[in-house]
Amino acid sequence: MSPNFSARQIALTFFIVSHYVCDALMPLHCDLRDMSATINENKRVRRLPNSLHPGIEAVWEKSFPNKEMLTIHDYTPESISSVTSSMPKGSLIEIEKTDSPYALSTRLPSNMPNEWNEMVNICRISYGVSRKWIPQSFKEIQDIIGKEKCKPKASPLDYKSILTIIDKKDFKDVTNRIFHDAVESVARIWFRAWNLFTKPS
Repeated sequence: MSPNFSARQIALTFFIVSHYVCDALMPLHCDLRDMSATINENKRVRRLPNSLHPGIEAVWEKSFPNKEMLTIHDYTPESISSVTSSMPKGSLIEIEKTDSPYALSTRLPSNMPNEWNEMVNICRISYGVSRKWIPQSFKEIQDIIGKEKCKPKASPLDYKSILTIIDKKDFKDVTNRIFHDAVESVARIWFRAWNLFTKPS
């Protein structure tokens, strides 16, 4: 353990890692179609509409309690139980039940790959999820939702428009798998890091 790292710095480092892990689990973050563009007569040509990615994230935001409610510390009366029981009406997120297909695993693998390989695996799976979830081309999506919603500066797509591109059942299922996997992935990496620096050598 580094004597120069305070508890606050260790916590901050863990939270930075968590942000990176969770970002990698957003399928479009790992799909070059959402960022890349070919140059065609000095014009950028996108392979997915600009409005799709922020639209999905806006729908996800609405599925969770507000940020103040999610901040649990010594100076708030909130508990994990009170937060999970205050999910917004119509939330896509299923609170874990023992028979849920999204139930978190309590087992930690003894042969977990190092952090780099873990993140490579997460990014590969996210890319595969993105291609399966949204197989259409830009032109096909444009034909479905219209040219206006596909313009570079169009507002984020609303939930109804997203569901014309992604099947409703698939959207909910994949959303739950992403968020449940985010929790497990963060826990695995925290656990590995903690063990590396606290186990006597």
